[in-house]
Amino acid sequence: MFSLEFTYWKIKAEKSLVYTSLANSYGFGGLSYPYNLGEVKSSGFESLLQIHPIQSADYDLNVNLIWNYQTSEIVSLGDKAQQLTNDQNYEKPGYKKHEFFSIKTTTPIFDASGKLTGYNNTVTPVDLGNPLPDHSGSVTINFRFLKNFNLYVFGDFGLNNRVYSYTIYRGIRAGSYAPANKLGTQLGLIGNSTYGSLVKDPNVTALTPGTPEYIQAANDFAALMQRDRGNFIYDADFFTIREFSLCYDFTELMREFLPNSYVTGVSVGMSIRNVVRFSKYDYDNDINYGGGQGSRTFASDLGTLPQPRTYNFWIKVGF
Repeated sequence: MFSLEFTYWKIKAEKSLVYTSLANSYGFGGLSYPYNLGEVKSSGFESLLQIHPIQSADYDLNVNLIWNYQTSEIVSLGDKAQQLTNDQNYEKPGYKKHEFFSIKTTTPIFDASGKLTGYNNTVTPVDLGNPLPDHSGSVTINFRFLKNFNLYVFGDFGLNNRVYSYTIYRGIRAGSYAPANKLGTQLGLIGNSTYGSLVKDPNVTALTPGTPEYIQAANDFAALMQRDRGNFIYDADFFTIREFSLCYDFTELMREFLPNSYVTGVSVGMSIRNVVRFSKYDYDNDINYGGGQGSRTFASDLGTLPQPRTYNFWIKVGF
């Protein structure tokens, strides 16, 4: 009825291959080159719990739960390097691989009349989390009921991971991100390139400087200051139901019409892929504009759309 598997792992690696950007002074633009990290330590566990609580002629239930944990630490970079960078991903001793570092906006600045005149920031890049989930896993349910019906559900999750939204950053620069346009109109920032290419929202009226509403709007806009890319690194915990399917086995009902010598089985079913996703990040955290999680940038979303929900219907005949 129950089965449990558990594996603990610990690795010390030398000369792990990562990519880092060439300095602008080389004159090669955004090119990057491979670099060997001096030493990296990583550890974690993988676990699997299988539950089979129901087993009879007409009903059968199987549940699989996978829960994994991983962490890493860069011990040294080798070749006397202090840090390696790729967009917002850094490789720095004492931190996990691919950690997010960036300058981040902190508080608004007001003049004597209470009007917004600018924003403070962290000046130097600060630690903003990691793109790879600490905890990840999946849930699988396979339920046969009323003898010939079969229900299948598969979902997966990731916890404590972050994503850099170049989508929102570029949207503000292009004047196409509605929340920024609303706040920009309330604060009277339209036409000031310091705050992005904001477009006036015709359904919003300007607020009076110095009022509590104006101050609140100024604080809210700090998270959308396109000058500092650290504002666009978001929590991206997720749980996604990847597949739901239901089918019915007609084999027994069709026996008198379809002899065993010709047809071994008949079933009809339907499935839904990418059923629903619950996440702190509204856009897509599955796709990386750099070409997937194996590229030189990690968890950077630019113009990617969530994977589509698809519906499938089938009739399966075995001969």
